Amino acid sequence: MKLETLISSQNIAELLDEDELTKIGSQCVSDLKEDLQSRKQWEEQMSEAMKLAVQLAEKKNTPWENASNVKFPLLAIASIQFSSRVFPQLFATPRPVKMRVGGKDLNSEKHNRASRVSDHMSFQCLEEDEDWLSEHDNLLIALPIMGKSFVKSYFDEYPRSVHVLAKDLIINYWAKSLETCNRYFHRIPLYKNEIIERQRSGRYIKHDISPIQPVKTPFSQVKDDREGLKPPPASDDSQIELYEGYVLLDLDEDEYKEPYTVTFDMTGRVHRILNRFKKVDFSDNEVKKITPKHYFTEYEFIPSPDGGFYSMGFGSLLTPINESINTLINQLIDAGTLANRQGGFIGRGARLKGGNLRYKMGEFIPINSTGDDIKKNIMLMPFKEPSQVLFTLLTYLVEYGERLSAVSDMMVGKTPGQNTPATTAMAALEEGMKVFTAIYQRVYRGLKKEFQQRYMLNQIYLDPEVYYEYQDDEKAVFQQDYFGDSKDIRPSADPNMSSDVQRLTRLEAISQRSQMVPGYNQAAVEKRFLEALNVEGIDEIYPTDENGQPVIQPPGDPKVEIESAKFEMDAKHKAQLLMIESEKAEADIAVKETQALLNIAKAEELGNKIEIEAYKALLEELKMKREKIKETKSESGGISDMEDRSTDEEIS
Repeated sequence: MKLETLISSQNIAELLDEDELTKIGSQCVSDLKEDLQSRKQWEEQMSEAMKLAVQLAEKKNTPWENASNVKFPLLAIASIQFSSRVFPQLFATPRPVKMRVGGKDLNSEKHNRASRVSDHMSFQCLEEDEDWLSEHDNLLIALPIMGKSFVKSYFDEYPRSVHVLAKDLIINYWAKSLETCNRYFHRIPLYKNEIIERQRSGRYIKHDISPIQPVKTPFSQVKDDREGLKPPPASDDSQIELYEGYVLLDLDEDEYKEPYTVTFDMTGRVHRILNRFKKVDFSDNEVKKITPKHYFTEYEFIPSPDGGFYSMGFGSLLTPINESINTLINQLIDAGTLANRQGGFIGRGARLKGGNLRYKMGEFIPINSTGDDIKKNIMLMPFKEPSQVLFTLLTYLVEYGERLSAVSDMMVGKTPGQNTPATTAMAALEEGMKVFTAIYQRVYRGLKKEFQQRYMLNQIYLDPEVYYEYQDDEKAVFQQDYFGDSKDIRPSADPNMSSDVQRLTRLEAISQRSQMVPGYNQAAVEKRFLEALNVEGIDEIYPTDENGQPVIQPPGDPKVEIESAKFEMDAKHKAQLLMIESEKAEADIAVKETQALLNIAKAEELGNKIEIEAYKALLEELKMKREKIKETKSESGGISDMEDRSTDEEIS
């Protein structure tokens, strides 16, 4: 079969005869079983860790029925703490994707392109791919337990990312990496309806769909135990486990194996074969090299010391300690139970009646015995109180488990002692964060590769011109913007800063240095500081021009400012004159009121009613004048206060 036919076909399986498909399916099943066997020990270890992480309740009948079976949540706490620290650092930003700009940038072309790509990819992650954040939230919970997790990226109207558990991506334990190994398999459970839809759309070959009993693994046993179920029989409502095999096949028979994706089930039936050629290099009309497409990004916790593909996580590091802690806790509880519910032996000489013997507080029950017969015939078992040695050992193991998982008091938010200096506390916190920071950098590298994968998908499948609305702003991006090197794409997060305190401390130091040493870009320093504070609308709060310099409001017209100052001074002078005139008028009114009162008193002595009424009318008139003066003073005082306040604001 010609290579051109293999490249253009949407399902190569339709071009092959039944014998060839059977051979390919059988080989895929055989390779899958071999890879499952190579990681069997890892699966058993991780299944035990998963039981501890999900706090799987199990009935315990030793040393007696329903004995204590407490699960100490050491592994669960370590996983939750890790996720809660990493998630905000990587994803709590309105622009998680950043593009690097290097070299000369004439007319700001590189900067504008980088801005378009960053905004568009951030929009795709946060707006178009609605499950992107939740998938990575799940990833950061599973990663510290399993030690390895994956994200599958593909294009479906826009780039999508799906979290894939390590148990569902099967690769030989001794493989070096996904990029260099010859095969790996992705388990994809599908319902019957989903398979029929894919058959009728032409993606899958039409096979008779019959239920297939899934492959039993330690992980499937954990699921059955957690659900409290026995393995259910296969039925039409059961999910059918299909596998996508990323394998090498020589379908053009030139002795050079090409990369393909083969979809098959455990009976050996092949449903689809699709090429995954990314780049084909020819030399003298022969295939020199085929660069395969890769859809998976691996996230690593701690590399395995034995060189195995599956990394180490808290599941392998803490499971032995967690199980020992569980044993000690249950022994202490069982010892307390025995000490509280004592039992023993009764001799025949006690001559007690059979059946239940009950008594009330302060009651004495007569028995058919004399003297110390009861002491001689009743023996209590010598159950001891819970051992202090076991409790000390339990405390010791919990402490070392927390040290191993970096879950110390300060790391979970507890404050140090009252007399602990701030510098000492910061130094201790930084020292305790070193192990965590190394793991954080590995997660950062995984996210960077995932962004590069999404960048490549846009490069291949994006429309020539795309318009979208991001942060209430209509934007445009072009497919040619993605024709650059994908290595320029990286997360906005800082790989060296694993906490807000570290980031702010460093930026404060930079800010202080920028004030003392010339040459710093003050606008860039200020913007980074605002970004570290997670301030929204930075461009609105601190606007900058195309060159990144702050936009300063132009100074006002000096003539206008002088006229305004003159106007304000004239207004103040007039207000002061008005106040003086008002005070003079009030004083004059006071004199006239006094004189009128004296005249009223004299008129009353003489009995002159006409003069009395005249002077009373004068007093009313003076009163009305006084009220008007008060109103004028109040208005004048309000104007003066406003001017004083505006002057104070200008000075401040």
